[in-house]
Amino acid sequence: ACLLVFSLLCASGWAAQAEEKGAESKAAAAAALGPAETLSGKIALVETKEKLLVVEGAGGVTYSFLVRPATKISSGGQRLKFEELSSRKGASVSVKFVPTRRGNVAQSIEIS
Repeated sequence: ACLLVFSLLCASGWAAQAEEKGAESKAAAAAALGPAETLSGKIALVETKEKLLVVEGAGGVTYSFLVRPATKISSGGQRLKFEELSSRKGASVSVKFVPTRRGNVAQSIEIS
């Protein structure tokens, strides 16, 4: 009887963890305001403290992107750290991002 109770408690704990993970992924999907998009331009500003990248697109219009730990940053196939973007102001860049209520969240940043 004790083994059965322990098994049920463990199973309910795993189910609760699975539900939490499912809820997190549903919340992330619900936060997106549309499908992923790509924007090309030049690096205008890098705010390392706020993890913010500002890109100047066509016609001088600027776009802000929130950079998360999961954001893939690369140049010529080599991985870079976000902080390294500061020294590349003016470089051509392509950003794949997802628009959300809190801002555009960068999924990948490729410097060319």
